[in-house]
Amino acid sequence: MSTFTNNNVASGDVVRASDHNTQGANIAAVVNGNIENDNIDASAAIASSKLAGLNATAFSGWQDWTPTYTSFSLDNGTVVAKYVQQGKAVHFSITITLGSGSTVSSNMRISLPVTANDNINSSTPIALGRMLDSSASTSVMATLEWESTTTMQVVALTADAAYIGVASTTADIPFTWATNDTMQFTGTYEAA
Repeated sequence: MSTFTNNNVASGDVVRASDHNTQGANIAAVVNGNIENDNIDASAAIASSKLAGLNATAFSGWQDWTPTYTSFSLDNGTVVAKYVQQGKAVHFSITITLGSGSTVSSNMRISLPVTANDNINSSTPIALGRMLDSSASTSVMATLEWESTTTMQVVALTADAAYIGVASTTADIPFTWATNDTMQFTGTYEAA
């Protein structure tokens, strides 16, 4: 670290205000791009205009989202769906519990919280999870596959001969859906 005087601070030097209690030391530290805790007055505030160019979602916590569904309804059911976007990365979590009036048919689909980049191949898994049959207390591994920039398909993982396969969900696959059966998924994908 250089000792601060009027003429001996080179480009790239870090100057600590605690070493030099002068206005010049604070200016040098800012020019160098290094502002340390002791350079910031406890009463100082950063103007919101200085943050205008930053991506606000990089600083926000998990947000709720209300997905739409195809091939099933959630009458009297519950959904906890949250996501966070950091730059182009979208992380999400969803738990769906069927209610007494819920129905399931074939090829269940769920909307994405944020539009996806269209460079993902169809049927690419973007989330892993499980489906829980509450009456039998058993669960089946499952995945959400990318279908379009706005939707993903719910599929069950199956044991096919020597390999793990996938099966489209229906009213009876992977089990007969009923009240309190649950789907839980967490995943990540690239936003548009």
